[in-house]
Amino acid sequence: MPKPKKVNINKNNVSEKERVLELARKDIISFGQLFLPDDFMKSTPAAYHYELNNLLLDETKKRNCIILPRGHSKSTLAKTALLYHLYFPRRKERIYCLGC
Repeated sequence: MPKPKKVNINKNNVSEKERVLELARKDIISFGQLFLPDDFMKSTPAAYHYELNNLLLDETKKRNCIILPRGHSKSTLAKTALLYHLYFPRRKERIYCLGC
C-alpha cells in the first residue's frame, strides 16, 4: 500500500479535511499513517499488519487476542485500533488483549 501524501490542512480548506478523514476511516493502518506518523512511517507495513487490520475491524468478533513475537508492532497496532474505534465508533463493546 502506498504511503499517503503529507497534507497541509488549513481552516479555509474544509474539503481537504473531509478527504483526510475519509482516508483515515478506510483502515487502521491508514489512520495510523495519517495521525501517528512517528509510529507508522518508519517502514512500510508488512502483510500481516493488514491481516491484523482486518481482524481488528471485524464486527463479528467481540474479543481480539494478539500474540506475536517481540518487535512485531502489537502495541502500536492495538493503540492505533483503540484510537481508531474512539474516532470512528462502530460497536459499543471492544476488548483488546496484548500478548508478548
